[in-house]
Amino acid sequence: MVGYIAGHFSRRHNTQGELQSIYVLREFQRCRIGGALLDRLAAWSVGHERQAVCVGIGPANPYKRFYEKHGARCINKDWLMWYDIGKRS
Repeated sequence: MVGYIAGHFSRRHNTQGELQSIYVLREFQRCRIGGALLDRLAAWSVGHERQAVCVGIGPANPYKRFYEKHGARCINKDWLMWYDIGKRS
């Protein structure tokens, strides 16, 4: 195992789900594993009729760019959101 992702249903910030945690071993980062894990969360969310998904970030979170690259948009300084996680760009 080189990584994992965890999410759950949520109403935080008027969403329907939340990315709770994602982790990829450093030596496997930049190998598209994070994106593949996010694809799995997106499929799971859409399969449960959840489109809007949020993720919390700290101000110094180095992975904010990863989320933005995968279509998440800032809703405030501590949170990003996919308005439709099934249609991220």
